[in-house]
Amino acid sequence: MSDLPEGFKFEEPPPAQRGVRGQSKYAPLMEHPGEWALIVASTKHPQGSQTAARLRRSLGGRWEAADRTNEDGTWRTYLRYLGPDDSDG
Repeated sequence: MSDLPEGFKFEEPPPAQRGVRGQSKYAPLMEHPGEWALIVASTKHPQGSQTAARLRRSLGGRWEAADRTNEDGTWRTYLRYLGPDDSDG
């Protein structure tokens, strides 16, 4: 019999996933450098700058984000790809 609390079990964790979850959905923005795209409208606090930072690390290049508040209190997050980073080669 195990001394573990109910619901606990011993097992190895799966390998860590790096990058942005579902990052492939952002790849089409790379085909339109400089164009802003609305990526989310939400009642939750925006995380555009965090998304841009994760994309820089995972997809490379230069990304810019802008979060805006609507009159009704909802948020809109915009993202654009600016082109390759000078250090990308």
